[in-house]
Amino acid sequence: MPKNLFENVERAIALAEQSAVKGRPQPRLDKAIMECLIVVGAGLSGQYTLTEAEAPSDLQAGGFASNAARAAEYAARAAKSNGDESTNAAYESWACALGASQGSLSKKLAADFERVAKTARRQRWNDTNTAGPKIWNPPPRRP
Repeated sequence: MPKNLFENVERAIALAEQSAVKGRPQPRLDKAIMECLIVVGAGLSGQYTLTEAEAPSDLQAGGFASNAARAAEYAARAAKSNGDESTNAAYESWACALGASQGSLSKKLAADFERVAKTARRQRWNDTNTAGPKIWNPPPRRP
């Protein structure tokens, strides 16, 4: 994936995390969502080309990149929304992240999801409080 497209996805993820920490949507979330949609389109472009010469060399990698961008897009939408809409966007992000994980990362994603879910229950997160910044950069796990 070209560097500028990769940076679009990273920016959306960072803004979603900042929104969770600060308890409110951060500026530029709408732009980040649109930039993720550009990456989704770029990743899937090989699926819809007319000739072999136009298709990327690895259609599967394009599909995975598209899922990763979709996960970032939905994470940004979750950060921007409230209540059930936010919950639904978070689940969509989760599903897309699993699709992008190519199997090997699925166990780590599941462990991360479970860690966040346990923290949310323990700290009684809701729509009126915020996620602490440490949730996004936890200490390394012990083997």
